[in-house]
Amino acid sequence: MTLIGKFLQMLYPSLRRRYFYYCRKAYIAQRLATRQGGCAGCGGQCCQRTRKCPFLKEGLCSRYERGIFRFCKIFPIDPQDIILSGVADVCRYYWEGEGIAGAPGQKEAARPKTEMEKSEQQA
Repeated sequence: MTLIGKFLQMLYPSLRRRYFYYCRKAYIAQRLATRQGGCAGCGGQCCQRTRKCPFLKEGLCSRYERGIFRFCKIFPIDPQDIILSGVADVCRYYWEGEGIAGAPGQKEAARPKTEMEKSEQQA
């Protein structure tokens, strides 16, 4: 992938989040109301996707609880946001019934069951 392609791949999730924030406020409100889980405290993998956040201190945000950065507080808005941002392997947020299959950070109930798991449950 070219350097420009990599840059666009990193920029798209952020632009998508801003579009939803400014143009689809009802969607954001509904998604945040049903979001469960919390930050994994992974050291800022999501905070450094498009640029290194200057407020990231020892892997934790020094401004998050103050509510200053609205785009940080709304991350992730849906499972697609987690996938596009490349943090599906560490993110601990989830939506009941809309999990990311195989992602270790997702609660078991949120991950769709495999055919084998379904047959074992029926037995």
